[in-house]
Amino acid sequence: MSNTYNGEGLVCVPIVLHFHQPVGQIEKALENAYKKSYLPLTKMVLNHEKVKVSLHYSGYLLDWFKSKHPEYFEVVKKLIDEGRVEILTGAYYEPILPAIPDEDKIEQIKMHKEKVWEIFGVKSQGFWLPERVWEPHLPKILGKVGIKYVIVDDRHALSAGLTEEEAWNVYVTEEENYSLAVFFSNEKIEHLIPWSSPEETLKHLSKVYAPGIVRCVCILSDAEKFGEWFFGEKATYDVCYLEGWLDRWFFLLEDKKWISLLTPSEYLKNFGVSGLIYLPTESYTRMSIWALPTKTRIEFNLLEDWCKTLDEEISKRVLRFLRGGFWRNYLAKYPESNNMHKKMLYVRSKILQAKRNGMPKDELKNAWVELYKGQCNDVYWYGLFGGIYMAFLRHNIYRHLLTAESLAERYVKVSDKDLSLNILDFDGDWKPEIILENRYLNVYIKPSDGGSIFELDYKPSKINLLDVMSRRREPCHYDVEKLGYKVYTDNCSRRSAFRDYLLNSDIDFNAYKSNDYTPLNNSYNGCYNYHIPLKNKNTIKVSLTYSDKLHPTYITKTIQVSRKPDVKVDYELTNLSLEESEFIFASEFPFTLVGHPSKQQIKLFTKDNNVLNFPLRGDIVHENVWMIKAYNEQTKLSFFLSWNKPSLIWIYDVEMVLTIGGKPHIEYQGTSLTILHKVKLNSKEPFKVSYKLSLKSMGEPEWDKYYEE
Repeated sequence: MSNTYNGEGLVCVPIVLHFHQPVGQIEKALENAYKKSYLPLTKMVLNHEKVKVSLHYSGYLLDWFKSKHPEYFEVVKKLIDEGRVEILTGAYYEPILPAIPDEDKIEQIKMHKEKVWEIFGVKSQGFWLPERVWEPHLPKILGKVGIKYVIVDDRHALSAGLTEEEAWNVYVTEEENYSLAVFFSNEKIEHLIPWSSPEETLKHLSKVYAPGIVRCVCILSDAEKFGEWFFGEKATYDVCYLEGWLDRWFFLLEDKKWISLLTPSEYLKNFGVSGLIYLPTESYTRMSIWALPTKTRIEFNLLEDWCKTLDEEISKRVLRFLRGGFWRNYLAKYPESNNMHKKMLYVRSKILQAKRNGMPKDELKNAWVELYKGQCNDVYWYGLFGGIYMAFLRHNIYRHLLTAESLAERYVKVSDKDLSLNILDFDGDWKPEIILENRYLNVYIKPSDGGSIFELDYKPSKINLLDVMSRRREPCHYDVEKLGYKVYTDNCSRRSAFRDYLLNSDIDFNAYKSNDYTPLNNSYNGCYNYHIPLKNKNTIKVSLTYSDKLHPTYITKTIQVSRKPDVKVDYELTNLSLEESEFIFASEFPFTLVGHPSKQQIKLFTKDNNVLNFPLRGDIVHENVWMIKAYNEQTKLSFFLSWNKPSLIWIYDVEMVLTIGGKPHIEYQGTSLTILHKVKLNSKEPFKVSYKLSLKSMGEPEWDKYYEE
């Protein structure tokens, strides 16, 4: 299935470089990437006259270049004029393509193609597939927007049944007669760059060479790999530029007559394709492994390690058939990821409704752009880098989705714009969720998960106050624990507000913080019954009830939203037993005010009229508190949470220990506040407590300062 060649044989090497930063990336990180990677890498290509590369820039990065470094485009244009660069298109804000609606796929690609034409004056034929997440319907989508070829990993070829040697060719695939050429990158060679010597990469390329035959080995790389990543303790900037790795590598590629450096379009023009292929759902190898549940992933890694102890040829054959998971399962693995994804779809439905109701084109366009920014893939999963655990990137997704929602809501017709209630299956689990909305707030309630509030949006500031990750076990924890790090996990799949705990009276703060305790019943994550009382003119309510056989307490919880920026939660706990019952009733309120922790403060108001000031970070244990105030200088957001029975409070940082780029990091996710009441009830006696949350904006959020810091 190889092309015959009258010469001595040829290995065609399209080099494809991917330049990308997530929407909302910190300004310092963007500048560092430009100085350490983007500019020196592009200039190095310019210095090697025989080197040809294909370049892809995500739309967000193109916008940043245009704003901050428009002179960079002149370097790229010079390479285009010399015929040494082909520009690939992509989806503008780098979404996982199969995870967004088809119409959005098409519009994001059109946006990117138009931007490439505007800046570089070229029409792109090739497509950069984000994270190489492939599903079989994509040829139809890509064909509709004029894409001629796509590049995926040789993992895709192996999953389709090809041998390693057969993957050294270019194929064609189709969906409903929309055809698409498919190039395969070489994972082995990519993993050598720039960690092994340039000579080692040439040694592997030489194994592809065969007399009289043309073969194609595509080399994909993130541009940041050439400057921003780390080689042990050294940055790859030192390796690639100061020590000359990249210069030597280009010289070696230029020097070999059996290597042809060309673009994918040039290859197709000269050699065409070798045959028809249909690819299964797939991504690059590590991505598919990262998508597995943690326990399964550990088992996979052990099996993979065992295979490597076998005879080399046997190991190679076995590993060829060893596959990981499926990208969409990140939405099942991380409820927080699923929440962002379903929030995106929910907001999208509002935009479509606004469009039907005559939303002006300029406002509609702005709403779509904000939605597309909320589809940026980096924060929907976790692998080598911080991903979903990078709090500032999560906050940014919600900021854009809430902006899109606010734009659309001006044209969404409801019976009462200032007060609405919607019951729907928001997250796709066949269980109802309840959404309460007014002019200021969105309050998302999940009866089947402790009757808790899992999203609380403050619309004026475009912030989801409950955007706090749950602490869960990740495979990297087995390594960081050996280094002395303490790793905590939570007893719930996600952190939500007004999650209710019945606890033993002797529980202490450290046991609670470390999740080293057992609740007295399952009220914290049980399925609550609910009913909707009749709506009056100024309030909407949801009444939730729970009891189980583990503890004789009947819980009634009423969540109420008015026309103001506040939420009221009333509890009544009744002892159903014939005996006295004594326990601690605890209700958790996790929160984030978004922004740098040094810019945030907490005030405690105590029973004896004292006001105590604390920085946001750190543990706080205090008795006789009846209200707290939290404030952020950057986002200009403050909230008061008060309750009518002074009590003990516990506050701690929600942190995750992760490996980012192979190094341990502690990432702050948010703050946990728990209010604890000592309860002692006779038979049939009730205990009542009420909470009121009030939010206030002190001005426009200073997002520029936030992203600078």
